[in-house]
Amino acid sequence: MSKPVYVTLPPTVHRDLLVNNSKCSMTQMQVEKNTNSPTHSHPHFQIIYLIEGSCDFLLDGEVIPMAAGQAVYIESHVQHGFCENTENLRFLEFFVPGREDF
Repeated sequence: MSKPVYVTLPPTVHRDLLVNNSKCSMTQMQVEKNTNSPTHSHPHFQIIYLIEGSCDFLLDGEVIPMAAGQAVYIESHVQHGFCENTENLRFLEFFVPGREDF
């Protein structure tokens, strides 16, 4: 299997690395309003828990409206990304296994 290609974060996105080891990674992300992320995939399972804001999230071609307090589970190698956020967002990301690029 080829090495994954990771998305470069724009200046409107800020990532704080909270936990990182070979078993799991956890980050807190802050995304300014009107910042869309390109769809991407990676070999890690991922959970996103939205703390603040609301947005539309694209998961495997399906648009999922999300609001603070909701979470989404992403299987490995599934295309995903934020496709619309008209508010500032703050969320936690969990990855299993840990991200080797952090």
